[in-house]
Amino acid sequence: MADEPPLQALLAETAFTPLHTDWLATRERELSQRLAELALGRRLNVLLLNATKGIQLFPSIVDFFVTLRRLKPGVRVVSSSYFEDIHELSRGVRDKGLTVVPISDVTGWTVDVLNRFDLVLAVGPSYALMHLMETKDLRARLVMLDLAFYHQLIEATRGGFLSGEENPRRAAQRNPVITYSCQPEAKVRRDLRGLFELERFDFRWFNYIPVGFRYARYCRSDRWFYDAALLGSSGRAYHLLDPVALAGLRFLFLGEIERVPELERLRSTLDVTVVPRIDEDDYARLLALCKSVVIPLADRDNVLLSVVDSLAAGKALLASRRPGFARLEAEGAPITFFSTSSELSSALRDFSADDALLDRTRDVAIAFTRTHLDIYRVLEAIVKAELG
Repeated sequence: MADEPPLQALLAETAFTPLHTDWLATRERELSQRLAELALGRRLNVLLLNATKGIQLFPSIVDFFVTLRRLKPGVRVVSSSYFEDIHELSRGVRDKGLTVVPISDVTGWTVDVLNRFDLVLAVGPSYALMHLMETKDLRARLVMLDLAFYHQLIEATRGGFLSGEENPRRAAQRNPVITYSCQPEAKVRRDLRGLFELERFDFRWFNYIPVGFRYARYCRSDRWFYDAALLGSSGRAYHLLDPVALAGLRFLFLGEIERVPELERLRSTLDVTVVPRIDEDDYARLLALCKSVVIPLADRDNVLLSVVDSLAAGKALLASRRPGFARLEAEGAPITFFSTSSELSSALRDFSADDALLDRTRDVAIAFTRTHLDIYRVLEAIVKAELG
């Protein structure tokens, strides 16, 4: 975190309580009960193929399959990850009892070896998934879990993937991939069309980026200090903050304000504290000090981690309606949507003035997150559909 003595003093003087920690044992117990009742009926071999860097989600996926394997002895799970230098994605997986093999082994296996697996669950698109799609006579079922992270492809193409780089071998991709995605269909198709033969993709949908609760940090504070957090800079429409209507409110911006010139200008009128660099623990604590989170978006269809963090932290979330929110809205997520500056100002002042409303919103947001945004629920749906 930047060296700001008043802010550090504020954190030191505030009592913080972890959120969700006291629920984790219940979560694991209920998962075990549901998986124990799952009818699989035969021996099954699963290959996990990780192309993401996050140390919240893939470790949660590993935990899920460790539990499944414990309850269903006929299930065998092998894990392979591109990012072997990250302990939680490689050696940490082996420490949990799964067999771990290098990606180079997977891409070097013969089709006979690959066909020993009933299911290949690719966590994120990757070159290895392309290789499996090209493999002749492959019988293993290919399933991709798209969490909106493209770490391997971005690194492998040095960013060319993001500019629509064409894959000359795309036509060789013959094997179908059942794809579970949290993104709007138009976006995921736009992202993948340069490298993958999309006619081979059979899309299924879940609501949003999920939460790996055991590895996530959220907390509650014994007081609020800021009226609203402003999270992120890319694709934001901070011009919707009306300096006159929001006068007297305190804002906390987490990010590089140099990338948001309209917000830089508003600092001369609004009370905006800026924290440009922050670690995960301080991020959770600073978010806890805010009554609400404001995410004004331009015309973007992205799904955003800041949305997940806000709901999981029990914040009142105010956002402009965009395609990425559609499934959350359909499921009744506690998000206050606005389209104009006056709507935003009115809603933000309502939350800022009513502590009881904030308490109710917190409870609803936390309950919604546990029910609708748990990575375990996504994985259960995949296992039931693809292995049941």
